Amino acid sequence: MELKTPFFNVKWKIEIKRKSRIQSQDVSSLNLFSKDYPMAKKMIVYGGEKKMSFKNDIAIIPIHDFLTELPHILENKTP
Repeated sequence: MELKTPFFNVKWKIEIKRKSRIQSQDVSSLNLFSKDYPMAKKMIVYGGEKKMSFKNDIAIIPIHDFLTELPHILENKTP
């Protein structure tokens, strides 16, 4: 009997954080996710005011920018 692993077409992983400051431990779950789905785009939306990036191509953007750029994000363009 052959067992096949299902292929999941994961394109995005978006986490929403209420806090206004992001620390390294806030991206730990996205770093783990990156190991299983390196092709997926990863993003943290937070209550701060400054766009940032983190290792493993994790975008960190304010909620206001996320909502403003949502049409572009849904078109699969990175903010």
